[in-house]
Amino acid sequence: MPTTFHFEKMDLDEIGFIQRKHDKESKSYLYTMNRILIVIVIIPLLIGIFFSWNYQWSLQVLIQVYVIGFIALLLFFILIATLSYFYKLHKYKQDLKHQLKIIEQVIIQSCQFMPQNKSWHLYITSAEKLSIEVSEEFYMLNQPGDEINIEYAKYSKEYFGYF
Repeated sequence: MPTTFHFEKMDLDEIGFIQRKHDKESKSYLYTMNRILIVIVIIPLLIGIFFSWNYQWSLQVLIQVYVIGFIALLLFFILIATLSYFYKLHKYKQDLKHQLKIIEQVIIQSCQFMPQNKSWHLYITSAEKLSIEVSEEFYMLNQPGDEINIEYAKYSKEYFGYF
């Protein structure tokens, strides 16, 4: 049986959660991109020095190798930065812009207690989540075949909870 879902507006707590996740990912993204840019400047310079040393310290060779290496790495950086942005950060921006969450009705496939960390999990029929961790009371009240609802952000698929 296919799962059903519908859209609702996010609560203020959920918007705050998405905003915090966006801020954290944004900070990490900028830190990583800054470090990569530093490498993009240094690597062609080192290669240029190596090649110019082989040509009796030719400044022309150093400049040519540096410019070619820098342009190649810069183009590669632009591609990686763009893909990385759209992979994660853009989804959070879309969630903050539209403020929609998905409430999906799913069926419990199996119930599992994890003795290693004393947690209770339900395996469900959702395309987005394989299993969810639930409270002991909710675990005891439900069994395989029961229907429950889970909610998550529309674009980033950040999980909010169950009911």
